Amino acid sequence: LQSLQVLFSKKCFYYNNAKYSINIVMQARVIVVRHGLTDLNVHHVVQGHLNCSLNEEGREQAVSLGRHFTAVGTTLSLVYSSDLLRAVETAELIISCQKFAKDLQIVPDPRLRERNYGRFDGQPFANLMEASRARNVKPEHFDGEGVEPLPLFDARVREWFESMCEATLVNYDKTVEEEPNFRPTILVVSHGGTIRRLFAHCFSPELMMSGSFCPGSRGAAMRIAANTAYSTFDLHLNLDGTKHIRPIQLHRLDHLH
Repeated sequence: LQSLQVLFSKKCFYYNNAKYSINIVMQARVIVVRHGLTDLNVHHVVQGHLNCSLNEEGREQAVSLGRHFTAVGTTLSLVYSSDLLRAVETAELIISCQKFAKDLQIVPDPRLRERNYGRFDGQPFANLMEASRARNVKPEHFDGEGVEPLPLFDARVREWFESMCEATLVNYDKTVEEEPNFRPTILVVSHGGTIRRLFAHCFSPELMMSGSFCPGSRGAAMRIAANTAYSTFDLHLNLDGTKHIRPIQLHRLDHLH
C-alpha cells in the first residue's frame, strides 16, 4: 500500500470542469442486477428466503442481459450473487454469454439474500399489506412474526458492501503490477428489496461523489427494480480509507426491448 500511496498521492481528476484531488487508489465499475422473473413474481407471492427458480421468461431475460453486456463490450471480472437459486441462476446465465469470461466463478453470499419475511414467505403479498395496515405501518417497517427487522436487514447489506470494497482493494493490489490500467467490472445479482437497501447506502450524501448525480433522482433509485433491471456505478476507493460512488445508469431494461 505504501508504493500505491507514493504513486497516487498527487492524483487529480476533472469532472464537470471541477478539479478533485481525492487520492484515488483504484476505481471499479459495479453493475447491480435484480434476478429474473419467477412464477412467484407473476402471482405476487412473497419470496423472501424461499429458494425458488426462474421461470422460462426469467431465463430468457437473463440470457438477453448477458448478450447485451457482450454486445456493448462489458467483460466481467468478478461476480457476486445472493445464494438463493433465482439469483444464482440469473448470474450463471449472464456469465454463459460472456466471450472471454465464461469460466468466472460466482461468489455466493447469504448477505445478498432478500429480506426474510418470516411467516409471510410463500404467502400472497396482499397478506403482508393487510397485516401492515392493521399496524398502521408501511410493509418495509413491519416487524415481528418472524420478519427480519429493517435495521438488521440494512446492517447485513452494508456489511456485504464494505467487505466487497475491501476484497476489491486487496485483489487490485495483487493485480496492479501486472496490469497497471486494471479496472475491474463487478457484477452483483440480488433481489428487489436488497438492492433498494444497498442503494439507500450507496446513494447517500456521504458516498455520492461531489459533482455527481443520481440518474432520475434518488427517489427513482429507491424504487423496486424490475426483474433483470441493471444499474451501473463507478466505485472510487481512496487512500484515506473513504470511498465514493458515481452513478452511471439506473434500473435499465434496454436489453428487453
